[in-house]
Amino acid sequence: MTSPTSRAVAAAFGAGDELRDGSVLAVCGGRYSWNDFIRTLNALGHHFEVVQVPADVYDRSYPTAPEARETFQYFAEHTYFGPQHEAHIRAAHALVPGGFTYFADWARVHMKL
Repeated sequence: MTSPTSRAVAAAFGAGDELRDGSVLAVCGGRYSWNDFIRTLNALGHHFEVVQVPADVYDRSYPTAPEARETFQYFAEHTYFGPQHEAHIRAAHALVPGGFTYFADWARVHMKL
C-alpha cells in the first residue's frame, strides 16, 4: 500500500506541465477540530475529553508557552498549511482521484481499544 504522500508526489510528477512551478499541495484527509478527534475516538470506545485552558493560564505554564500557544492559534485559524490552505488542499485532491484517508477511517484501523 502506498502512502497518501507518495501518491501525491507521483501524481505531481505525472502532471507534467499541468502543475506549474511553485505549486503547493496540501495532503490531508480533512480539517478537524480537537472536538472532532475526541468524538471520533470516543465513538470507538475511548474516553477522552478536551479541556481548553485559558491563554493567560497556558502562557504561564512553561517558559516558551506563549510562542507555542501562538502556533496552536495559527493552526486553528489557518491549519498547518497556512492561509491558502483551502486552495492547497483542493489542488492535492484534484491530482489524487482516490483522495486521502479521513481521520475516522484511519482511527478505526489504528486506534482500536
